[in-house]
Amino acid sequence: MGLPRSVLAIIIVVSLGALGIGAFVGLAFLGGNTDRDGRVPVPGTAVLDLEPGEVDLFYAEDVDLGESEDLIPPSDLAVRVAAVDGQPLELRSRGGQEVSGGGGTATLIGSIDVAAAGRYEVSTQSVEAANRSVPEVTLGESPFDLAGERLGDVADVIVGPAGIIALAVLLLIGLVAVARTRSSESGPTLPPGYGGTGD
Repeated sequence: MGLPRSVLAIIIVVSLGALGIGAFVGLAFLGGNTDRDGRVPVPGTAVLDLEPGEVDLFYAEDVDLGESEDLIPPSDLAVRVAAVDGQPLELRSRGGQEVSGGGGTATLIGSIDVAAAGRYEVSTQSVEAANRSVPEVTLGESPFDLAGERLGDVADVIVGPAGIIALAVLLLIGLVAVARTRSSESGPTLPPGYGGTGD
């Protein structure tokens, strides 16, 4: 005997929801946020508007590398980020995350902590970059950090009012489906004197 339609509906809805969550989190790995806060040529200077929080810095070039190749930043690359008329921010070195897409490649080189929203001057220096293809430093968010944020957003929704309501509705539908299944298994209830087998 197959599953009741209401149970099948619950399974389909839950499966589609899981696929949607997976796509929402997985799309973060396409790296579309690596230049969220702006781009600065190497060498060059730009003034960018930054919001409070951790900001990742990437070295990027207009190249598509093969699977066996890595984007190596210039050995003499220097980056300075400072609030306009303020002190430079501490740049923590990071690496190991490379993002390809949109006709270019970017690799994580570091991160900064922005304490207050405002305008920040980003300066880059490198002699070696003169031989590179459109070298830039971009400011944004690592795909892994973005995926973590999205997963946190999903968790907040699930444990929040919307998630509790959705769970209650699914449980109610499930209970109704179970009650209908038990009712159909026990057979119809007939008035006294009807049905049954005679002697």
